Amino acid sequence: MHTPDSQGNGPGPARRHRFPTSPPGCAANPLERPSDRLERRLNRVLKAVLVAALPLVAWAGGSAAHTHFEQLRQTQVAERHLVTAELLADARSDGGSSGTSAGARALVRWSDQAGVHTATVRVAAGQREGNRAQLWLDDNGNTTSSPAPAGSVTVAGIAAGTTAALGASAFVGGTHKGIRWAFDRRRFKQWEREWQLVEPRWNLREQ
Repeated sequence: MHTPDSQGNGPGPARRHRFPTSPPGCAANPLERPSDRLERRLNRVLKAVLVAALPLVAWAGGSAAHTHFEQLRQTQVAERHLVTAELLADARSDGGSSGTSAGARALVRWSDQAGVHTATVRVAAGQREGNRAQLWLDDNGNTTSSPAPAGSVTVAGIAAGTTAALGASAFVGGTHKGIRWAFDRRRFKQWEREWQLVEPRWNLREQ
């Protein structure tokens, strides 16, 4: 199909009209408003901040948590010590029956420089009178839990780093939504003002 060319010299190839676009690296779209350009630039800045800061935030959060829990573990190791105790009765469950409950307890006895001690403590299920059990004591000679294993410190560091990274991502995502909401609100108000100017003329044309 041919149509007259722009000079009116007869038929020429039909031309397709399309809105200009502005892909990355090309000239700006002339239909793009200043607010659109500003919003696009702010979004680029947010993306750059996210890419650059996310690893640093994750490393800082994980490193701080690892240091904290490692110091706590070292303190526990220094303040707690292991002793061997003898069961004075068969292990019984928390419900009072003898046997195989994971929550078994037994009366045990051990001795140290301060003398002979007895206490009812948690022991492995199925332990019998006369068996040996390992107990952790604090500096005051009270029974306590074992020090945190080294692996738990690593897990805590990874969890803290992941949480920090997710928090940073959520913050940047929320900032992006806030910027978009602010610009959309501004554009809607601008469109409303422009329509108030155009509507009377439009109605007159229809009449």
